[in-house]
Amino acid sequence: MDVNFRFLALNRAYQAEVKRLFGADIQLGSSLRDITTPNPADMDCLIDLWTRALHGEEFTETHELGDPGRDRRYYEIRFSSIRDREGRLIGAAHIVRDVTERKRIEHRLQLTQFAVDHAAEPILRIDSAGHFMYVNEAACRLLGYTRDELLQMTVFDIDPLNPADLWPERWREVKERGAYNLESIYRRKSGETFPVEIAVTHLQHEGRDFCYAFVRDISAYKRAEEALRRVNAELARSNSDLEQFASIVSHDLRSPMLTISGYVFLLSSELGEQLSDEARNMLEAIRCTVDQMNELLKGLLGYSRVGRGGLNLARCQVDAVLRTVLTSLTAELQAAQARVMHGPMPEVRADELLLVQVFQNLISNAIKYRGVLPPEVHITAAQEPGRWVFSVADNGIGIPPEHRERIFGMFQRLHADESKYGGTGIGLATCKKIVEQHGGRIWAEANEPQGSVFRFTLPR
Repeated sequence: MDVNFRFLALNRAYQAEVKRLFGADIQLGSSLRDITTPNPADMDCLIDLWTRALHGEEFTETHELGDPGRDRRYYEIRFSSIRDREGRLIGAAHIVRDVTERKRIEHRLQLTQFAVDHAAEPILRIDSAGHFMYVNEAACRLLGYTRDELLQMTVFDIDPLNPADLWPERWREVKERGAYNLESIYRRKSGETFPVEIAVTHLQHEGRDFCYAFVRDISAYKRAEEALRRVNAELARSNSDLEQFASIVSHDLRSPMLTISGYVFLLSSELGEQLSDEARNMLEAIRCTVDQMNELLKGLLGYSRVGRGGLNLARCQVDAVLRTVLTSLTAELQAAQARVMHGPMPEVRADELLLVQVFQNLISNAIKYRGVLPPEVHITAAQEPGRWVFSVADNGIGIPPEHRERIFGMFQRLHADESKYGGTGIGLATCKKIVEQHGGRIWAEANEPQGSVFRFTLPR
């Protein structure tokens, strides 16, 4: 281009690019000022660049040009002067290269770098010798150092569990495993140490090995974990004390109950006909009360023993469990004219004796809390992901919705008429304890048109 902004030489590629970019056809002798650009700022930029070049300046710059409403492109433009034999400036030349893809890649890299620099999670890049190659702002805040300070340091300076003599072994593990998580201890500039979880990823680029460490301060988690451990230990001690207390009390109280029962029998035998009707009724009331107390103490003792010493888990057939239960309840079933029906039952991993106790309690309740019709009990098993759901449905008097959770508590009885229904209020609490120790849960629902359904789950 000469000093009048006229093209003295150009190739076809240049013509095609001007046509694509600005929609202008240029030929030898065409003037730069004759080109109409969609974006007026582009022409101002080009005039400025050529003016500098036509004043003898030689330079290379990158500029964005093109229609703002369409695809704008990045160009690297190198300008040089043209002089005659005497050295006088007679024009300028430029070479244009489309670097749009390169600039877009650079832009994405800049965005990525910005995101990494300002990420909330501390990020460190470490070379094979343990030196920090890069640290982001969060890492600086976490450790209390400036970026320049950390870039002069090594992993060994902040991680007392990874001293220099162990680093070669650690690095071999990093290369072999590629990516993994670990826990360690970091030390701040203040000297304070704290627990961290580190996600390590090994990378190789241009023949160099390095790894990224994504760090998380887990101090709060560790404090919560320790607090939970203390609470669980205290709860275990408390439960053990309560179970031991219940066992001792229930065992020791049964002896006086037996003594009272014995005296009632002796009085009835010795005095016989001498007893008035009122005295005979009083002795019978004492005997019934003692029997009820014995049942209560027996239930309390059974509850305290559930799971003590661990569960005896083994594969057991629920069909066989039900046969055992129904055999032991033969007298009750016949007296109540009750029918118990069940379909095919699965094999489960459970403590068989405790599972017998669960079914026995539930079936006994179905017989005990019956309505006008003879009791009918239907037992089913349904398979769900990861568990079995067992159902014991009856046609009894049912349970009001507001009491369906309360009945699983200790000594919770819904019916005050002991002469009609009896019970100690411990059976369902025992069922709940057994089921939960097996990793399941138990609940009650209504059984339409009448009665209740008790469901409990066991892992498959």
